[in-house]
Order: sequence, then C-alpha cells, then structure tokens
Amino acid sequence: MPREVEAELIKECLKSFRKYNDTVIVSAAICHLFKENDVVGSFMRIEPELKRISESPLTPDLAVMYDNMSKGIVFEIKWSVSQNTKWAEKKIKDVKKYCDTLINWKNETGRVEWHDVILICHHEDSERVLEIIKKLASEDDYDCFKKTGFSIWTWLFTHGKKGEKTEELRLMKIYGQTRNVELERLMSPELGFLVPDKVLTFLRFSYFVVKEKPPLSYLLNLLIVNVLSHPVAPRYENSYEVPTDWIWNKAKNVILSSEEYEDKSLTIKRRWIREALNSLVELEIIKKGNKEDTWEIPTNLFRYSRRYIHEIICEKIVKKRMKQLKREYSITQTSRQKSRLSGKESKLTDFFIDGLKK
Repeated sequence: MPREVEAELIKECLKSFRKYNDTVIVSAAICHLFKENDVVGSFMRIEPELKRISESPLTPDLAVMYDNMSKGIVFEIKWSVSQNTKWAEKKIKDVKKYCDTLINWKNETGRVEWHDVILICHHEDSERVLEIIKKLASEDDYDCFKKTGFSIWTWLFTHGKKGEKTEELRLMKIYGQTRNVELERLMSPELGFLVPDKVLTFLRFSYFVVKEKPPLSYLLNLLIVNVLSHPVAPRYENSYEVPTDWIWNKAKNVILSSEEYEDKSLTIKRRWIREALNSLVELEIIKKGNKEDTWEIPTNLFRYSRRYIHEIICEKIVKKRMKQLKREYSITQTSRQKSRLSGKESKLTDFFIDGLKK
C-alpha cells in the first residue's frame, strides 16, 4: 500500500508541474496576442494593481485596454482547481471581485467606461468550472457571471502529424462573451485562436511564472535549471557559496522575463525563492552556507542526470513527505489521539504548493 500511495503522489506531483507549465505558456500566448494585434487591444501589463473604490487593490494576472484606452479587460488565470467542490467553489466565487468598478487604469483619468472579465482555466478543469459558474450565475450575488462582459477561456495543445515535432496552442472560448468586438471576431467559436509552433518556442523561453504560486516541483526545477546550475566557481570545485540576494537578483532577471512588476508582486516572488531554497535544503539537494543567509550549492548540480530534473524532484518531494507522514502517524498512535493518517488525507498534496513542513 505505501508504494502504491507513493506512486500516486508522484503522479500527482508531475501532473501539477505539467498543468502549471501549460498555464504559463497560455498566459504568455495571451500577452503575445495583444502585443501582435493592436486592433484588438493594448497590452497594459502583467499583474497590474487595479483598485476598487474604498477597498483594497486587486492584482489580476493580466490587463489590456481597447477602444482608444476607454475600455478594459482583466484576465484571471487558474492553473488548477481543487477536486473538492467546496474549495473549488470558493476559489471561483473570488473571481467576482474583478466585476466591481476598477480604477487605476493606464490612461489620463485612470478610469474606463467598462471592463470585461475573462477567467481562464486548464482544460482538465473546464467542465467543473463551467458547472460551478452556471450554478453561481443563478444566484443574485453572482449574476455578473451571466452578463455580457464575462467569459471563460480554456486551451488545447495539438501536435503535428506523426513524426513531426511541431506543437500548436489553441485558445478556446467556452462560456459567455466580452464586449470587445474585434476580440470576439478573433476568437472563432469553432476554432478559437491559434498560436503556432514557432511562437510557442519563443514564449517558452520568455515567460516562467504566473501570479498564482507554482507547485513546489515547478519552482525548484525553475530555480535549479535557470539559476543554480550556472555556478560562479570552477567545475573542479565541489561547491560554491552564495547569498540569498545573489540568487534572487539572478532569478529576477531570468525568471521574471522583461516585463515590469509591481513592488508587491516582486516581494511575493522573492518569498517564493526563499521558500524554494529552504525546501532544497530539506531535500538535501543544497546546504545552508557557513555565513548568515548564504547557501552552499554543488557545482555539478544534476549536471550528469539523464532524467528530467522535475521527475527527480517529484520523487524526492514525495519520499520526504511520506517519511514525515509516517512520523506524524507514529506520534499520533503513541499519544492515543483521535486523529489518524486518514484524517490528514486532505493535506497529502499540500506540499506540492506550500513546500515541505518539518
């Protein structure tokens, strides 16, 4: 049984990695759509800070403006939606806040005549999201979900003919519509919007994260491949020691692409990097340095591995977590508490996002 559980958790870890990776590409494709099609709209920025009157600011994933900067669109991207209906519904309900009047748009007045809201979800979650949206739209408090100006998009990756390595991304509208006439014309009901292979190849090396926190496997893979695998010491040395600031500055330059981010978003992402470094220590991939706030990195980190790094990481995460769960279970049994390992099932996959807990 433990082996079966371990195998299932590794499978879920890899699935989380893939879904987040897909979502990043979709976010990048939407940026590309507006940057290359001025008639549809003008790309505003990634994670803009828009404000609700007398309430705290909001930070959607993307925002664009159209019709001579007089109208707007906000995009909220959900890379994963819980299988738990109650949690999933809570997450979808939260999208309603983007239907409120928003200010701080990038024009002279900071206001628009109206703005549309587009919710984007992974195609594996699309049916469940549609079901929840339709249910909520029947309630007075969430009637904005059934009005013109609210829409749901998903996507499909399609591969070329047998023997070809080409890959295309197709953005698909599955619910509602915006008031952007040109965008609606571009998003063909039958075919959606096609992003060709050559564009995808460019985007894969240009964008790395979306607003929502990545699963741990994705974040560790990102840090190792783009930052820690480029040592600042000769290869013949076993390791090198660097401060957190050095890692953050390099990660910021590589991972956050060329887009500008609000200070609040940067602060959150810096916290992700520190959490990732602590998790790498927990997994015994790196060590804490001898000096304060430094890290000891192996010079040949995964250099000679023939496997994908994220696969190795998922195995290490799950094995570590299984040991923790066994220890927790043993302590619970000894103290004769009522809780059992089965009572912790809802937390089994928390570490895919929140990291390892001691």
